[in-house]
Amino acid sequence: MGGFGNNRVMSIKAAYRRVVSGGIIYIIFVCLFSALLIVGIASGIHALFIAGSRNAYGTYREIPVAILISTYIFCCFLHRALSYFFDHRQLSA
Repeated sequence: MGGFGNNRVMSIKAAYRRVVSGGIIYIIFVCLFSALLIVGIASGIHALFIAGSRNAYGTYREIPVAILISTYIFCCFLHRALSYFFDHRQLSA
């Protein structure tokens, strides 16, 4: 029964080998998505704590945040309905 530290070091080395074995394209995409994640988290923190949601989303009393949310939900439902319709047609043909 090896120590917990030994197993952890081995798993980190194995994970590093798996990431590097993906090739340069894989590493570029990992870096790109990591940068996008950091930018998204930073903009969320900025919107919540620094600028406030009204300033961050460009809304004011006449255009409440609920309109933004309802537009997003409508687009989600529309996308789901259209994808179901076209997938259903494709499967039956």
